[in-house]
Amino acid sequence: MDTPPGDTMLTELRVFLTEAITLARAVAEADTAWNTPWAHSPAGTELATEEASRPEPETGSWPWQLAPMIARWALQVAAAEATGFSAAVDQDATSYSADVLCRGILETSSLAWWLLDPGIGAERRLARSLVYRLHSAGQTERAVSALELGLEDNPAEYGETVTSVQQEIRALGWTCSKSCTVSFGHDGDKESWPGYTERAASLVTKIWPQRKLPYAVLSAVAHGELLGLQRNLVPSPPGTPGLRVTPDQASALWLWQDTYLVLGALVFTTDRAAAFLGLREQLAALNVLTEQLDQRLPVLRPDMPLGRRSALQVLGPPPTGGRSASWPALR
Repeated sequence: MDTPPGDTMLTELRVFLTEAITLARAVAEADTAWNTPWAHSPAGTELATEEASRPEPETGSWPWQLAPMIARWALQVAAAEATGFSAAVDQDATSYSADVLCRGILETSSLAWWLLDPGIGAERRLARSLVYRLHSAGQTERAVSALELGLEDNPAEYGETVTSVQQEIRALGWTCSKSCTVSFGHDGDKESWPGYTERAASLVTKIWPQRKLPYAVLSAVAHGELLGLQRNLVPSPPGTPGLRVTPDQASALWLWQDTYLVLGALVFTTDRAAAFLGLREQLAALNVLTEQLDQRLPVLRPDMPLGRRSALQVLGPPPTGGRSASWPALR
């Protein structure tokens, strides 16, 4: 089947985005499943096991629920970012805005993906939430220091401090380091902050052949690096020297690639959250959407424009379709 015209392609991509955002919000807004997990769900089973192992008089679901709570926030933000991203998918626009939003979606959705990893168990899930909070508190302190507050001001008013998170970690009988590494349990297991690139790569590996490449290229746009600046630069009209920023044939491909990444990040992360919570209806809907994407996304991909092949090859080949290469079935 021939690739449809650019406007038709982008319209269909926006329809898929709307479906993915709707499903992400449905999972993120399932209050009962998040707050009081069902016993049959992985979340409920894990919570019950974690509470049973806690010595008296310590009872209740805190602090284990920190990880699902943060993951839920991340999924909500990713859905909101994807809504803005959809508006940037426009045939009359360059990909710069979409690039930056795509990068943000990879960051927020990969946070939920990392925290809801089904193979890590209650202790490591809690450790990951504390590692994240420790790193986040450090970033907050850096931002607050830029305010150059007076002695009478209390930095803690802007959010939790590194010291307060460290105290919470030690209250559990665990240890932590300045490098955002938490040692937990009786066997000295460790959980470390993975960094944004590695965290995004853990999700991107599900949908792209080069796991670290998309985030690196999108970051080049966000940071104003040469690789990013030249993404939508094209020669000026004859008689006019220099380059200009304008949509061209390659822009449609950049927008397709960004949308491919956003759909993959949103769908796979939402699926992981729905599976963790035992939301069977949403899982079934996600499976239907995934089958549609598996069939349509390769068809919608624009051809590589002549004259831009060298730049495209530097960025790596886009997925060409087929479940084994691009959209493995959701389990």
